[in-house]
Amino acid sequence: MDLIELVALYRAGGWVPLTAVVGGALVRLMKSDTKLPIDVPKMWRPWLAMAITIVLAAIQHRFAGTGGTWPQAIVFGIFAGCMAVTGHDTLIKGLRDGKEIQIPGLMKGDDK
Repeated sequence: MDLIELVALYRAGGWVPLTAVVGGALVRLMKSDTKLPIDVPKMWRPWLAMAITIVLAAIQHRFAGTGGTWPQAIVFGIFAGCMAVTGHDTLIKGLRDGKEIQIPGLMKGDDK
């Protein structure tokens, strides 16, 4: 999927899955195996994904002018958070046997 398809998806109202992917990616960056100085404990990651996606949905609602209400933005954010958590459980835990996706250039030990 290229950038043009993502923009088309966003404009067509499909920003909830895109928010879930972005929220999940941000949480992935906050694990102990990355070079970033943030390490979120495992038990807090689903809640962090929920919080990030709610904030992203609220920002999207505010600046993109979706025409919805604030409660709708929060509900969409919760839905996107559930999608991020479920996607992680399905993709990483289920299909990849717990092996995380490596992020080139941001993983500890990439300098070697």
